[in-house]
Amino acid sequence: MSASNPLYTSFFVRSSYTHTMGSSRYTSKQTNEWLRSTMKKLGIASLDELSTMTKIDRGSLSRYFNQDRRPSIDAIVPICTALGVTSDELLIVLGAADNPDKKQ
Repeated sequence: MSASNPLYTSFFVRSSYTHTMGSSRYTSKQTNEWLRSTMKKLGIASLDELSTMTKIDRGSLSRYFNQDRRPSIDAIVPICTALGVTSDELLIVLGAADNPDKKQ
């Protein structure tokens, strides 16, 4: 899938969410709570440390986990690896996909 593909552009590249997110999606607050909890379990002390581990700048990580921006495909694997989660789980936590465990 390339950046010229409209699906790629609408799903991965948009800099902000322009659609209404249903109740089956994580809120920014839930995403931040999940990140804090996951980092604590893994002994990752700060977003700066996560940045070093993923080689993704701290500002981008902050925007992803505040749901201000969606990560590129290239950013998903390093984040998943550092946090020990699947890409599905990460996209759900970032509010980019519906959470199948939550009822609407």
